[in-house]
Amino acid sequence: MSQVCITFGVLIAFIIGLGVGDVETDNINSFEIQDYWVIVFAVPLTLACAQVFFLLFVFTYDTPYVLKGNRDTEKLNEFMNKIYTTPEKAQERIGLIPNPEDLVVVDITYGELFCGDKYGRANRVGCILSAF
Repeated sequence: MSQVCITFGVLIAFIIGLGVGDVETDNINSFEIQDYWVIVFAVPLTLACAQVFFLLFVFTYDTPYVLKGNRDTEKLNEFMNKIYTTPEKAQERIGLIPNPEDLVVVDITYGELFCGDKYGRANRVGCILSAF
């Protein structure tokens, strides 16, 4: 979601930037030449500040994995009941979250990550998609 918000902000900045005048054909003292750049930077900056505000003060939830790992069942149940329509479905999904002590941490090298059979192709495709 963060990447979508960033991309949306860049799109808005480009769309707003279409209104910037041409130095060679427009009056050099016009608003489009002298001061329009403030709007081009201010609108995406305002959206980014709003996003940070909402993430810090409005949507202050931990992830279900963190809540289960901290054994904070009250907050976990409250959070999952907001997401799912029935308490039974929420409890079912909570049961699917693994306990942190049951997880096995596997150390992999960068070579395995980018060139190995298990992760290599997915990482290359992800990097190519990010570049586009």
